[in-house]
Amino acid sequence: MNGHGLMREPATQQSFVGQTAPSLRPSAERALLAYARTGDRRSAAASLGLSLGVFNNALSKAFEQLGVTTAIDAFRAIGWLRVPR
Repeated sequence: MNGHGLMREPATQQSFVGQTAPSLRPSAERALLAYARTGDRRSAAASLGLSLGVFNNALSKAFEQLGVTTAIDAFRAIGWLRVPR
């Protein structure tokens, strides 16, 4: 575990749909992944064994690292969401 209560995963671990997010710290990527999988912050926090406050901080850091303000924009920025034109 790191200082934020988030467990580290091996560097070879691939993220959601096989896309890696090299610009994100592993804890930020795990927060986004949990949110994408569960659909809500409380469930995502619980799935990672975190308090909602710690989870929200990790999610905010992910948004900041990507330069976005919403989860949908974050998913687009790292290639987890593609909308047909």
